Amino acid sequence: KVISACSESTENLRGIVPHKISSLTSVILVSQSGQTFPTLHATRLMTQLAGLKVWILSGCVNSRMENEVRESFRIRGQLYLEDRVFNNYSGHRPAEPTSVAIASTFHTFTWLLLHILRAVNARNEVEMATFRLHRGNLLKMDNAEPSLVPTLYSVHCINDMQSIVANSCVATLCDIVGYDELGTSLTKEKSLALTNRELVQQGKLWAAHVNEPWTITVAVGCYIFVS
Repeated sequence: KVISACSESTENLRGIVPHKISSLTSVILVSQSGQTFPTLHATRLMTQLAGLKVWILSGCVNSRMENEVRESFRIRGQLYLEDRVFNNYSGHRPAEPTSVAIASTFHTFTWLLLHILRAVNARNEVEMATFRLHRGNLLKMDNAEPSLVPTLYSVHCINDMQSIVANSCVATLCDIVGYDELGTSLTKEKSLALTNRELVQQGKLWAAHVNEPWTITVAVGCYIFVS
């Protein structure tokens, strides 16, 4: 279930969320900065309802949202192992390009889902192997069936999806940020990082537009002072 904390008040969240949470529920809270007030309030609520099964996907660590999760561990007398944040490295400043934050968030979710699919398939293989090994004894029991989690994806499908992500998504991210996965700048070559160049150029134009009224104000002030 996906719920937008920004479109719901804290009171509405308290009315919507509790009956959707069970002992099997895990929560991932998404915020670029990890400091936004709606998601911060949602973090406080989720740590109360979902206990220790709360994770954060953001562009940094040591955010206010992580502090809330850390505090929930302290209140419950549990050791916090700094393992509740998926950091997509998109940065925490409000001025960070939204395109970078969105691309990195989708990329992180894609790898997370691929990991879950692999884990589910591995679990199913273990369950089937155990069922076959003890088939004779299990058939004597009522409703003896292997406890499988339904999935439509085989190992080959997952490998294909991982290959697509590695060959296309990573290249796209590098084109946006202007650096490769090793941190090497791609802007030195004119044929590389074209999207990054366009974004930087748009940013400069936007900055000039924002600075224009202040420039005029200062110029007029200087003119009045001199005259």
